[in-house]
Amino acid sequence: MLRRWDRDAEQRELEMLRQLVSRYCNHIDRARPAFQVCDWNEVVEIDRRGDARDQVQVRLRVLQPDLLFARFRFACNWAQPARLREQVELTVRNQLNDGSQGIKLPTTSNWVKESSMDAVVHFPAPQKENTEISFTIELNWPRRFKPLLDRAPDTLSVYFKRPTGHVISKIVLPPDTDAFVEPVGDPKLVEVRTGEEDGRRTATFESFTLPAHQAAGVWLELK
Repeated sequence: MLRRWDRDAEQRELEMLRQLVSRYCNHIDRARPAFQVCDWNEVVEIDRRGDARDQVQVRLRVLQPDLLFARFRFACNWAQPARLREQVELTVRNQLNDGSQGIKLPTTSNWVKESSMDAVVHFPAPQKENTEISFTIELNWPRRFKPLLDRAPDTLSVYFKRPTGHVISKIVLPPDTDAFVEPVGDPKLVEVRTGEEDGRRTATFESFTLPAHQAAGVWLELK
């Protein structure tokens, strides 16, 4: 059995390795843009505590030969304590041609701030240039929307470094709640609408021609 100091040392070493993987992938991604998001289809369900279940169906186009990974950043709007950050669960699975989910893909993650996490999806083999890849990202994130449940304005938005195709994100509000909704981004590029699904209010933003470095999303405040 490992003694406490051995476990602590292993945990520190593991955290250092996670940070190094994130750092090197970030450097490669900046120096050699390797993919473009063609489709981003996201559904975020928020419960009464502000916990969020986020599922994103992603389709990428490979821009450079031998793509080995894809890096994304996910964030919330408050500085979460370590005990909550440690509970965030990330799962990525291949998406097959018929839309069903396939095998789990290896992932690494690293908290770059107390409110934002880098998630790196590692492909089992180099992906060829001009091909497309589809997979599903699932995030279970405790108290991600704590500000919203505390009756403060909260937001969900996306931001990509390259021009992006179809982007749609739907937020399912906590049961028995409604919200004021405002758009994030250029209203000529982003459509925002509200609705209802299974008795719960929803807020959706959608764009078909999102330029590079253009944030898009919604601001929410519970009524």
